[in-house]
Amino acid sequence: MQNVTKVRGSRKRVFLIALFSVCLTPFLVVALQVQGGKTNLKFQPADLMGSGSIEGGGQFSFDSFKSQDGVFVQRRVENYESVGRAHKRLGVMLHDAIKVIDHGPKRPLQGTKTGERWKVSFRYAGTEKPVFLVFWQDGDAIYILQSNSLVHVQALEDWIYPPAERAK
Repeated sequence: MQNVTKVRGSRKRVFLIALFSVCLTPFLVVALQVQGGKTNLKFQPADLMGSGSIEGGGQFSFDSFKSQDGVFVQRRVENYESVGRAHKRLGVMLHDAIKVIDHGPKRPLQGTKTGERWKVSFRYAGTEKPVFLVFWQDGDAIYILQSNSLVHVQALEDWIYPPAERAK
């Protein structure tokens, strides 16, 4: 993946995240306990979220979800200064992948193609088990979903970003 410089944060942001977690999470848990895609997986927000700067320019934000069977899925959105930089980052991610599992167009609710969608396996240095990523570029942003379970990544993607074919 890439090196991240420092994660920016302030006491104000930490307070807001804590306030969000304590006050709103019970409502979100109920709202997010829906079926993901073709599985019976249910998700709720996990307490891990944040944002920061990307080395070389850009910003990222992330949040995480936990399924009822205890598997975590992280969502990360990377915003770059240009479409070209985002495309370059996409190339690095593909180069670092162990295996491309699937590749095709990403079609959101409106049904128009926003970019190419990739499903890959990836291994972090010093680890034996691969992680699974689904990612795509939309303009100057890259959307990434990651987990140790491909089934869970796909289920969360289907719920958060449903494909046009099933959105009707």
